[in-house]
Amino acid sequence: MKKAAWILIVFLFSSVYCQPVAMFKVHAGPYERQNALVCVDVSVLPAVDDSLLCLEEITPQGNIEVPFQIERNHFGAYMTWMLSGRTAAGAVRKYQCVERKKTEARHSSFEVKNTGEAFVICQQGKNILQYTYRTVCPPSGIDSAYCRSGFIHPLWSPRGNVLTRIQPPDHYHHYGIWNAWTKVRYKGKEIDFWNLYKKEGTVRYQGLLSVMEGDVYAGFKVHHVHVVYPGSQAEEVALNEIWEVRVYNIPGNYTVVDFTALMNPAGCDSFVIDAYRYQGTGFRANASWTKENVTLLTSEGYTRRNADGTRARWCIVSGESEQGRSGILFIGHPGNYNFPEPIRIWDEKQNNGRGDAFFNFCPAKNISWTLLPGREYRLKYRWVIFDDSLSAADAESAYINFAFPPEVEILKVKKK
Repeated sequence: MKKAAWILIVFLFSSVYCQPVAMFKVHAGPYERQNALVCVDVSVLPAVDDSLLCLEEITPQGNIEVPFQIERNHFGAYMTWMLSGRTAAGAVRKYQCVERKKTEARHSSFEVKNTGEAFVICQQGKNILQYTYRTVCPPSGIDSAYCRSGFIHPLWSPRGNVLTRIQPPDHYHHYGIWNAWTKVRYKGKEIDFWNLYKKEGTVRYQGLLSVMEGDVYAGFKVHHVHVVYPGSQAEEVALNEIWEVRVYNIPGNYTVVDFTALMNPAGCDSFVIDAYRYQGTGFRANASWTKENVTLLTSEGYTRRNADGTRARWCIVSGESEQGRSGILFIGHPGNYNFPEPIRIWDEKQNNGRGDAFFNFCPAKNISWTLLPGREYRLKYRWVIFDDSLSAADAESAYINFAFPPEVEILKVKKK
């Protein structure tokens, strides 16, 4: 009887799982890790439907199923998962990817909603981030040159505080989190894409490329165009830009967002970004963030009083809102141009002493950057959105996980 039961158990197990498709070792490296994201190119794996794959961590207590997500593009097939919990420096964790019989599809806790005006990333019904693709114009009586699309607002904290602001009366061209270059040489002329009132340049949403929804992250890719002399007979596209935005499913009272901008000149002419004190990806905080409550700390120990123009690997910016203190940790990637990047921030004296908050990683603040036709240029950032406070030690740990993620070694691959 016992033998028959054992045979039945083996049969049932084998009917669900097959031999491993691949085995992995994840090396923490010289750093302690906490809920670190890992990614590996699995193009070498057999062509198997993702729904038939299961990722397991191999532990002394038994195998543990781990959520994963695969993105396939013309560069490869990239599997992402989280190295959950604490992992000591120098530690190695083992995983296997197995093929199984088709089971009922699981529903992601993430959703990317299309409202007809914007894409909103939600998790379990809670709003996280909104990207507006509809053209938004300023209040009546303000020059329509300030109309703009392709920006992030609102950005919510885990508690629900709105952290961003658009079209403030002091700077109608500020749009939550947005990207524009201020001092560009294009076809022998100087073009300002940041200060819209000049009517020299603007940035427009051009189209949706893809939406991502899964167990590990959700997000989207969109196409922007940087347009010279908008609305005139001389209008033309000078630069193409792709934004990729991902929100990760990571436990804790914070949100992790990866933001990547991929740029390439649209035609046969160079796009030369000359040095200027503010340009690139900007953040304008909500109206309640003023000199009375805003704090700022950079990786090099500078504060709001003396950080402007310094270089930083990361910067924590926080302030008070209706539901208490919230903030954002902005992290730059070592692969970015002119890293560690100079930053532009507003001090307590800004806007006639109100001390409103503005932050900008500015790779072309002190040197020019030439974008050549036929080539692609990438800027990568990570944002950690939090409530209450975030320590410098936690910020440094988040930087390490982003800049130097754990390495994945592929041990064994089933033949195709």
